[in-house]
Amino acid sequence: MSLVITFLIYVVFFIFHKHTIVEFEKLIFAKELVDQASILYIPHAIRIIAYFLLGIISIIPIFMAQCFTYIFLNGSDVFHSVSLSSISILSIVFGFYCFNYLRSKNFFQLKSSIDWKKIILISFFASLFNSSISSIYFSYLNNEIIDLILVSRFIVGDTVGIIVGMFIFILILNLVRYGKIMKSLKINKIIEIIKILDEMSHDLKIGRLSGVDKDVLTNLYSYYDKTNNNVNIKNIEFIDFEGKAISKSTLYKSLKSLCKKEIISHLGSSRSCVYKFN
Repeated sequence: MSLVITFLIYVVFFIFHKHTIVEFEKLIFAKELVDQASILYIPHAIRIIAYFLLGIISIIPIFMAQCFTYIFLNGSDVFHSVSLSSISILSIVFGFYCFNYLRSKNFFQLKSSIDWKKIILISFFASLFNSSISSIYFSYLNNEIIDLILVSRFIVGDTVGIIVGMFIFILILNLVRYGKIMKSLKINKIIEIIKILDEMSHDLKIGRLSGVDKDVLTNLYSYYDKTNNNVNIKNIEFIDFEGKAISKSTLYKSLKSLCKKEIISHLGSSRSCVYKFN
């Protein structure tokens, strides 16, 4: 089940990237450059996080998803798609190998546990390998010298992609309960995820969200007025994860906590019922 979910998540994020981020980049950079390497490649985050959660077996759905997106969504030929997908898969293994090697040699005083900053370091190693080999591949294919600008775009795109991906990951898991995908993981992996998210929340000064905070945020988002960029809670019946009503006292305590964490802001006077996401 986890392998199928990994495949689907990668495809969804690829489609999102292709039809939003890439289109925006084409307004700034040359189309030929953007088609080869994006400066914000969020699917790279899916590759790294999937490998961290599922291990070596994750390369199966990731490889299949990359081939699928290259062939059916980008219109690439099979050989080109398989070649780039293989390079990408090898880069992930290389990234984790480099991290484990440095950790075993006690370089940079790396601890045995993995936190979110180390995942970004793993992503950088993977990106370094991917950008180098992919650039060699493109230079051979086009009979040109290695383009250092293309190499740098690969590295920047993958690195920024993993950072943005980690932001998305922490927000999703802070707003949603652990579902079937989490149940399929070993308990030690779940604990590692909790530790990573807690440290990331602490470093970003978000703080740990309680179950009530997550329920309140979910309700606020459901009724959020995107046109006016706010939500009026006056007539909203706040429901918790189990479908029970959240009491007024608990609600206002949670709203105060979310404001203190600077996740939402209270608009107007002290009696106002209007809030907005920061």
